Parts: sequence; C-alpha cells; structure tokens
Amino acid sequence: MSKLSYSNFSILYTKDIQVVFLIIAIFSVVAFSLSIQAIAGDKKPLPPPHQTVPSEPTLSTTNFAKLDVSRDGKLSREEAANDEVLSSGFDIVDTDVNGFIDSNEYSVYVLTTSPN
Repeated sequence: MSKLSYSNFSILYTKDIQVVFLIIAIFSVVAFSLSIQAIAGDKKPLPPPHQTVPSEPTLSTTNFAKLDVSRDGKLSREEAANDEVLSSGFDIVDTDVNGFIDSNEYSVYVLTTSPN
C-alpha cells in the first residue's frame, strides 16, 4: 500500500478548490445573465411626452371656444351645461377641483372620450 503524503493531499485539495471556484464562477455568470434578462423584461413603456396645445385649431379647441361663452379661458358649470356629457362628468373633468374646466382639462376629456 502506498502512503498518502501531504504533497499528494495538497494537490488533490487544490484541484477540489479549483473545481469549487469554477462551479461558483459558472453559477455567478448564469445568475448575472438571468438577472439582466429579468431587468430588461421589466421595462415599462415611458409615459407620453407633455402635450402642448397645437397652433392650429383642433376639434377640442374649437369646441372649447364655443362652450366658453364668457371668453375667460375656462368653463363654468353653466357653460358646460351646453354639453350634456361634459356637464354630467364635470366633477371628474375638473381635476384641480377649482370649479372650472380649463383648456388642458378639456383636452384630456376630449382625448379620453373620443371613439379612437
């Protein structure tokens, strides 16, 4: 029988450590690539950029101008009463709860209620 010497043991021990490190390295690479894929898959679409009022009159600005009888740039409850749907949802459209619907609130109303 041959005796195991310290040098034989240290070589085996070194190879075992190398295998363990190799397994840890492979696991780390796999875990990293899976986490990158998970992060990439979680991306949500960006919200649309802030919309400015177009320079040309649109349906919403034309109708807003027709409803704004007092020409003060906002619709009161009385002015909104000329549009049955707008009048029934006045409190919902008036998002800043100031008792008036401004042109931005009206534009959002038109965009969310249009059939497109």
